[in-house]
Amino acid sequence: MMHWWPCATGSTAYLPAASANIVPHSSDLHKVAVITGASSSIGRATAFAYSVEGAHIVNADLRETTKYQSHSEETRGTTHDRFRENGGQTIFVQADVTKRQSVEDAVQAAVKEFGRVDIVVNNAGITFESRDLRPVWDVPIETWETTQSTNSTGVFSGIKYASAHMLKQDPHPSGDRG
Repeated sequence: MMHWWPCATGSTAYLPAASANIVPHSSDLHKVAVITGASSSIGRATAFAYSVEGAHIVNADLRETTKYQSHSEETRGTTHDRFRENGGQTIFVQADVTKRQSVEDAVQAAVKEFGRVDIVVNNAGITFESRDLRPVWDVPIETWETTQSTNSTGVFSGIKYASAHMLKQDPHPSGDRG
């Protein structure tokens, strides 16, 4: 049984109900997905969607618990605890996408735990204007640099380290490398 729920950011996603019988789509069965920012909101919903399809999930985030308290689904347990309740395979890896080594370590944790990486979702991101709305000429350069480090360099690092591993690994039984 699936149900729709609003994310803390205002978008909508679907999650398995606690008693869901997960029937995976064969092409994602046993694929390994590294998802940054998977502890809450859109990242959490994305992780649930891949889990429902049979993927093993690496929840790479700064914290295990959600940073949002606005919806009961967000506070029903950590993302990886919820997966385990439904029979999913998952690990949590503390990762700071502004630090390249942290992103590389998350990819390596996926390989160590599950033997491969097939999917990378560079979801972690921030917006300075949501916390401190002001004209651009008043935004401190440090705020801009932190935003770019998270939203641009973090994405680049995820692609860089995951794709390097994907090219070295044997193809998945579905025929692709990632």
